[in-house]
Amino acid sequence: MAKMSGFESAFAAARKAKGPGKTFTYEGKSYTTDYAGEKGPKKKPVTPAARSAAYGQMASTMKQAGVSNVGGKTPAAQAPGGGGARGSARAYKSGGKVGKK
Repeated sequence: MAKMSGFESAFAAARKAKGPGKTFTYEGKSYTTDYAGEKGPKKKPVTPAARSAAYGQMASTMKQAGVSNVGGKTPAAQAPGGGGARGSARAYKSGGKVGKK
């Protein structure tokens, strides 16, 4: 039987101790305990209720922080260029000058 390298020994020990789908560190780098071609544990799908709860929490946090672009609407004063998307587009087309010439 061939002698195992340091990595092979570390992998075998980690696999035995932790099982598949975990990680271990060898020489400062992180590796998985899965064999080549082996699929890790399946992720649970996100339910609509969980997604809704997460959105509600995000909206609440944004409101507390004073950010009001929930739902994709940003007040013109907070938009880049201070004039919303149209103001920014006009500034771009006119070389940065908006208003009367």
